[in-house]
Amino acid sequence: MNAILQQVQQHATALPLALQAELLNYAIYLEKKTRGSALTTSKKCLADWLLAIPNCGFDEDFARVDEPEQVGDVFD
Repeated sequence: MNAILQQVQQHATALPLALQAELLNYAIYLEKKTRGSALTTSKKCLADWLLAIPNCGFDEDFARVDEPEQVGDVFD
């Protein structure tokens, strides 16, 4: 058993039973938090997905809106 684990065990056994249960709950919380953060770091965030979208919808795609002489313009 490593030194840190031994120290945790020594301190845990010195605590009253109710606090030992609280310590156990905290250890379980930390374990879940660690697993959860590993999952979120492996996922792409929304901004990364949006930046990966091909260049579409730029101003040059809508240039005809600014040209009133075009026949069938939406702003006639």
